[in-house]
Amino acid sequence: EQATSSLWPITSGGSEHTFACQICLGLEHIAAAYAVQPCQHTFCRACLQGYVTSQIQDSIVAIQCPSMGEGGTQRCTELIAEDAVLELIDNVEVVRKFKRFKAARENPNLRECPKCEHPQVGSPEAPQMCCAGCG
Repeated sequence: EQATSSLWPITSGGSEHTFACQICLGLEHIAAAYAVQPCQHTFCRACLQGYVTSQIQDSIVAIQCPSMGEGGTQRCTELIAEDAVLELIDNVEVVRKFKRFKAARENPNLRECPKCEHPQVGSPEAPQMCCAGCG
């Protein structure tokens, strides 16, 4: 028995269910699957973790689904939800970076102290700041 989506086959034979990860292209057990919402593109959890971590390391916080459309010509435009990103990340330092980069993106006047990384909001009218964390 075989069911196929428009891109990737999901097969079942007896009690074994597998899917083709769109990142590593390996056939994986369905228990290792992670479907991005709402597009439902499916990847190995480990592959998607690596992708999300790589995006965050590159200061990207609006993380797009990595799926390529049929024929590999058009990328999925869905964003991976913040709660899904945080669920996927298993490294405390990467979570911290994600939150820092997201805060900086949301507030262009946010700056971090180069010594202690204490965040504070500045003003374009008064660009010089003194750190409230370390002075």
